[in-house]
Amino acid sequence: MPQCQRPRSGISLGADACTIRTATGRGKGPVAAFGNSDGDPQMLQYTCLPPGPDFRAFVHHTDGAREWAYDRDSSVGKLGKGLVAAATYQWTLIDMAKDWSTIFAQ
Repeated sequence: MPQCQRPRSGISLGADACTIRTATGRGKGPVAAFGNSDGDPQMLQYTCLPPGPDFRAFVHHTDGAREWAYDRDSSVGKLGKGLVAAATYQWTLIDMAKDWSTIFAQ
């Protein structure tokens, strides 16, 4: 199952500050990562670099009644690249409206 694209010679992290903080703060790569917008695919991609178990998931904000809903063409957030990456690499995609019975506990 191609969950991850492991680069042949390094990975281009660009200016992804979250990925850089993860690597420098812990001194080693993460084993799990979650994202919810188009700013997160590099962080999830970085998670697959260390050998061993890894997990990546995107939270798809689909429940506008209980929280913000956004997708490819939303004005409050974008999740187009993330949806493509999740499908391409078979990352877990969590649908807030379908998968979570509680968003904010009372």
